[in-house]
Amino acid sequence: MAYFGPTGTFTEEALLTQADYAAAALYPLATITDVFESVERGAVDLGFVPIENGIEGTVPVTVDGLIFDFDLFIQREVVLDIHLHLMAAPGVALADVRRVISFPHALAQCRKYLAAHLPKAEAVPASSTAEAA
Repeated sequence: MAYFGPTGTFTEEALLTQADYAAAALYPLATITDVFESVERGAVDLGFVPIENGIEGTVPVTVDGLIFDFDLFIQREVVLDIHLHLMAAPGVALADVRRVISFPHALAQCRKYLAAHLPKAEAVPASSTAEAA
């Protein structure tokens, strides 16, 4: 089973809540499109990708891929309650944070907190929250 990686993503965390999926050989891939392509060409039997964020709505690359680019079917829905955390090196004060790096949906999900507590910090998109960490 291919999934949107790297290891440590919320996608992997959701996948691991399913005993049958967790028992499979797991292959973290760099992009959602990579997951779709590996399933379509038969390199793996299944793919596991995020499709929706409770606050930000659908994940466009997933929905667009399923509608326009790949002839694949949704087999199962897994819901995962996600809690995001702001991390910094030891000793860094909140006032010293100049950049916040994360997946665009996570940045958007935290926009009120960031605006209130880090209004001058630059929001920098990453390919996943795990990569950002």
